[in-house]
Amino acid sequence: MNHTVYTLLLALIGGSAGTAILEFVKFLISRYDEKTGKTDQTAKKISEIERSITLIVESVEAQREYLIASARDRISWLGVKYINAGFVGIEAFSDYEAMYYAYHKMGGNGHAKAIYEEVKKLDRIPDYEARQRCNGACLRRKETS
Repeated sequence: MNHTVYTLLLALIGGSAGTAILEFVKFLISRYDEKTGKTDQTAKKISEIERSITLIVESVEAQREYLIASARDRISWLGVKYINAGFVGIEAFSDYEAMYYAYHKMGGNGHAKAIYEEVKKLDRIPDYEARQRCNGACLRRKETS
């Protein structure tokens, strides 16, 4: 999960930096063009760069939306498993909570929040004990026939 958050942050920072760099490049090019008189070619190149940046920003937004949907699914799935078991491992809850907070920071809310709130109320037990109690079965996906 941390890798995903870092990737998203890097993409967002990269998009912001790209915009700032574009503005600086525009300034340098326009200064150069004033001296050489090549404004039409430069305007065309700037337009191409702006289209590229727009595509990158749209791609980053689509990736953000995917990450939110994926995190919501994982938070909901794990949360229901913990609720059905009636307990959650201490370390497992720490990981679950970190995943929820990252999801929330990206703009996620709603159904996953309600499940998270229920999981917070569960008894927390050592992870080895949680594994022993359910023999791993309480966290496995059901096999479909």
